[in-house]
Amino acid sequence: MEIAHLLDMDGVLVCGGAPIEGSIGFVRTLVEEMRAFQIFTNNSRYTPEDHAHRLRGMGFPVEPHHIYTSALATAQFVSKQFPGVPLCLRNGVVLRAETKLKTAGRGFLEPRGMDAQRQGEENAATSLREDDRG
Repeated sequence: MEIAHLLDMDGVLVCGGAPIEGSIGFVRTLVEEMRAFQIFTNNSRYTPEDHAHRLRGMGFPVEPHHIYTSALATAQFVSKQFPGVPLCLRNGVVLRAETKLKTAGRGFLEPRGMDAQRQGEENAATSLREDDRG
């Protein structure tokens, strides 16, 4: 039976925006030996694509499918607990995108008032991050 490696990103692979000593080499070995691994993060502010981009910039040989965020976990939970129920998501663009991935065909209720204003600000912040990636 193959052993899958489950790795925490924050505090195990990276700390304060820098790789922890030996972590890049370890992940590189996993990739070279074609071992299964998943990197977990409770940072739901960014998509797996954003996290993978950041980690690759540090030298980690990872792809978005290696990253599992708390937003993905939330999307899976909601999909199973409330199948077919329209959702009103108040946690921003990333959670909305991740939930759409997991709940294709489900309706979304648009936030109103202050929630709509915050949603607009988050959309603008996401656009800025995407522009920064080139």
